[in-house]
Amino acid sequence: MDQRPKRNRNKDNPYFLHSDEEKNIYIVQFSDGDSQYNVEISKELFNEFDDIERDEARKIQYDKRYLEQSYQTDISLYNKAVNKPLSVEDKTIKDIDYIKLYRAIETLSKMHKRRILLYYYDNLSLSDIAEIEGCSKVAIKYSIDNAIKQLREFFKKN
Repeated sequence: MDQRPKRNRNKDNPYFLHSDEEKNIYIVQFSDGDSQYNVEISKELFNEFDDIERDEARKIQYDKRYLEQSYQTDISLYNKAVNKPLSVEDKTIKDIDYIKLYRAIETLSKMHKRRILLYYYDNLSLSDIAEIEGCSKVAIKYSIDNAIKQLREFFKKN
């Protein structure tokens, strides 16, 4: 039996086509996950299924080539309009601010530094951090608030 090209072997296609032109046998194979069913069909119906598969394959290729690229272009243009690039001066100021922030964080105790980073950089909740640290949620909240207070004091001095 001659199996159809791989264009019909995708997750969205519920059937597979098989043919034996010499014996004039045309089969559509369905699968329900547990069992496979082979149904013999006429050549005309087989050709209709085959044409549908070709049309679907063409549409998928067209979508991949044109629509996805167009969509990506729209997204990138939107992002450029909304998130305008920073000037060299603004980028430099932002970099300096980050350096100051990292220096300030380095002045914290290991515990405060760890909790601040887990909360603000890893976006973990107070409950998640409390579970990791093996303490109460209130203790984590108090610790983070204390660390923020220390950071504010650092920035007032510097």
